[in-house]
Amino acid sequence: YGQAAAPYYAGYAGHPYAGSLVAGYPYAGQGFGGYPYASLPYAGYPYVVAAPAKVEAKPVEASALPAVFYAPAQTTSYAPAPTMPYAPAQALPYAAAAPAPVPYSAGSQFHAQDEFGNLNYGYANINSAKQEVGNTYGGVTGEYSYVDAKWGVLQTVT
Repeated sequence: YGQAAAPYYAGYAGHPYAGSLVAGYPYAGQGFGGYPYASLPYAGYPYVVAAPAKVEAKPVEASALPAVFYAPAQTTSYAPAPTMPYAPAQALPYAAAAPAPVPYSAGSQFHAQDEFGNLNYGYANINSAKQEVGNTYGGVTGEYSYVDAKWGVLQTVT
């Protein structure tokens, strides 16, 4: 555009690509000259279509239309629906199954991420735990811990 730089582009002054900024726009001056076919002439659609035939509209008089008669709809009667005698179902005795004991395991999980791509997430339960921190550039650090099933020893991997 040819317009003055907007004040919100002032933050690019310390950016590594600041030398290539033209009029404050971050991608101006990057060498993009448009599409290669932009300077070619437009020849239009190459096919020829015949013009539609001219049709003359004529008014139609009401006396020329056929007469239409409507008959009333037939009435239909139906036999009443059969009735069925109602008998309440008999209550059957039963023994409720005892609920199986379920071990209680308190666990937790979390996830946090900002608009720059930095993230922090993890979880913890009775068997294992994990925590990772990642940054915008793809770097990830963290650790994973679990209880070894054979020996019952806490193992940690960083």
